[in-house]
Parts: sequence; C-alpha cells; structure tokens
Amino acid sequence: MHSRTLMSRSDAKALDADIKARKLRSEVLPPPRSYRLSQAWDDWLASKRGRLAASTLASYEALWDAHIKGTEFAETPVGALASDPKLIDDQINSLRAKDPKNRRLPPDQQAELGSASKRRLLMVLSGVFKECVRWRKVSINPIREMDKPSAKPKREPRPFPPILVERIRAQLMMDADSEDGLEAEGHAVFVSLLSYAGLRPQEALALTFADIGTNTITINKAIKVGRDGTGSNLKEITVVGPTKTYRNRSVPLAAPLASDLTKWREALGDPPSSHPVIPTANGETWTIPMYRKWRKEVWKPAVAALASSDPSLDFLANSRPYDCRGSFVSLHLRAAVPPIEIAADAGHSLDVLYRHYGNVIEELKGEPPISADEQIEKARTLIEEEAAETVAELTEESLKKPSEMSFEASAILYGDFPPLYRSHPED
Repeated sequence: MHSRTLMSRSDAKALDADIKARKLRSEVLPPPRSYRLSQAWDDWLASKRGRLAASTLASYEALWDAHIKGTEFAETPVGALASDPKLIDDQINSLRAKDPKNRRLPPDQQAELGSASKRRLLMVLSGVFKECVRWRKVSINPIREMDKPSAKPKREPRPFPPILVERIRAQLMMDADSEDGLEAEGHAVFVSLLSYAGLRPQEALALTFADIGTNTITINKAIKVGRDGTGSNLKEITVVGPTKTYRNRSVPLAAPLASDLTKWREALGDPPSSHPVIPTANGETWTIPMYRKWRKEVWKPAVAALASSDPSLDFLANSRPYDCRGSFVSLHLRAAVPPIEIAADAGHSLDVLYRHYGNVIEELKGEPPISADEQIEKARTLIEEEAAETVAELTEESLKKPSEMSFEASAILYGDFPPLYRSHPED
C-alpha cells in the first residue's frame, strides 16, 4: 500500500506508527483495500492449475460460478471479509439451490442450498483465504474458525454380498446385446474388479494386463479428466494419471477373479501385457465420457431390472458402480483380515474404513471366518445350480444383519450346510 488518504493528521500519525510497529515485529501490514475476493479467486485458481486434478478444479469452478461469481459478495475486499466474518455467514446462509427445471422461482420458494454443498464451498473459500494469508493480503483466515455444516454422508455404505454381485454380473451378461458375447463378459469382469479387488472404476479402466500378477494386482494409475489447449480452445480430455490418493498399492487377487481375468484375456485373443484389461472396441483405454455412458446405458438398466424383479433389492435402482467397492471390504472383514490391511488394500485410511464401515465391523464380530475365495465360489455355485426362487430368498437373507439371518441361509452362504436343504425341510 503506497499511499492512503485519511481524514485528519492524528489518524495519519496513528497509521504511520502502527505500520512502523508492525514492521519492527515482522507482522503483516494492512492490505490494499482494493484487493477483492474475485481477484483472490482468480489468483488462487491460477496457482492451483497443474497442482490439482482438472476434475477437482472443474468442480470448484462450478461451485464458484453457481453461487459466488457476479455477486456483490465476490467484489468485496478480502480485508473487509477477514475483519467482519459475519459477511461470509450472511452470504452462505442466503444461498439457494438451483431449480432442477431452471425456473426463476421467488426467493421464498427456493430451496436452501444443501449442507454438503455449503461445506464444500466453505472449504474452497478457506483455501483462497489461506493463500491470501501467505500472500500477505490478510492477516488471518476468517473461515478457519467458522462452524462448518456436518460432513456426514447422505449415502450409508451398504456392501453387496457375493450372491448379489453374482446376480448383477449375470444380469449384465444377459442384457448385453453383443453377438459374440465378448462385450457381455467384459461387463462382468469390470464388476468383478470393482467388487472382488476393491478398485475404483477409474482405476479399473486404467488397468493393463501387465498389472495382473500371480497373487496380486498392482494399482498405480487411473483415468482422469485433463485439459488440452488454452483460452477459448481449452477442452477436456481423458488422461491416465496417478491414483486418487497419489499412492500405489497392491491388492490380493482372489482365485475366482484370477480365473475370470484369464478367460477374458483368452477371449480377447491373448493381447500383449500393455493392453487394457477393459478395452474399447479398438483396444484402447476408455475415456471418462465412455464410462459415464456405460454407467447410464449398461449399469443402470441392469440394476433397475434386478430392483424391479425383487422387492428386497429396490435400493439397487439408485446404486452406482462405485458402490461395488464395499463388497471388497465386507468380503475381507468376514474373512477376518485385519482392518488396517483392508484399508491399505482399498486405498484409504484406517479412519475412513471405521467411519464408513464401522457398522459392518461390529455386526461381523464373533462370526466364523471364511475366506474371500470361498465366499465367492459359494455364491457362484448357488447362481449356477439353484432355482431362481431359492437364489432370491438367499439374496434377501444375505442383506440382513448376521444376527438376523436364518441359520439355514447363513450356513449355505458362509458355512457347510447342504444347499439343497429346502427340498427336504423335514430332514
């Protein structure tokens, strides 16, 4: 701040004394009053390009454009916001959600912005103010001390038991319209990778046969949204980059999954190791738009068909391929694998495991352990050998808490009880 006009000589002397004292103590000097939040946002965004994933930045920009850009709040000096955090509170509390039909509703008919979106917006703004502190535009981050909306997820984890995973795989293969059956088998292999290896969809689509070992799968990459060009020529592209956590990991390769991958590679004509495990028709890596299309046109109809055919599966209608990861966690919890190992294999922290799957851990306490391989094999045998009605009944039982499952169903799915007991209940 090179100059500033004040109303009196005494005010000027007081400011001069304050600045000199701050310099002696190496404190932050009073910031320029003209540095607005919109300028801070542009500077922050520029500093993060190349350091954050393009998809992450795109989500941040969408939040800014929807709720802050072009408002009076955006043109408020950051110094004023830092000195009066109530301005931030008032802005956040006034935000309204977008109308799904794009109607311009009166303020009293507009729904309040959800807590998850508010929290995410505050976290983004906090990042901007954090950099402003580092740039010496303000002395404090006013959002750091603010109470944030609850981060409790709206979707409670509901792991798919193996018999349900196998029914989804069967439905995908039945719905696929490929004449040679290769595409149908590929759909099933994709779901197996998510459910039995715990891969994220983007990790599974970046996987090559070189990553498939004898007993493990190496996870060291994922497909991501990238950007190509500059200015008006900027466009989104799909690139292969690091995993979500930027950490490589190895996950155990279940024997049934290893068998699936071997048969699938043979069906593809035994391609080289660099070939994607889930390839496009041209043998290339999927793009993000292709995955979104698959999720909408292949996954969604398959799970919707299962949901409509069985009342106990109505929750499937709103499920996502990502939900299959919960199956990997529950499989290994039932196999008595230490939670810290499961968390490492799933690619997240132990804290996340307990926060999301604490109820599953509690429910499986005291249950006899059964290996993941055996759980999957039992489910496949039931799908192949038992009548549809019996499979539906066992699926409904498998979705219950272990303490609420019938002894017979528990024994069939996770024990040694003969599968055909229902034919002779008196025995």
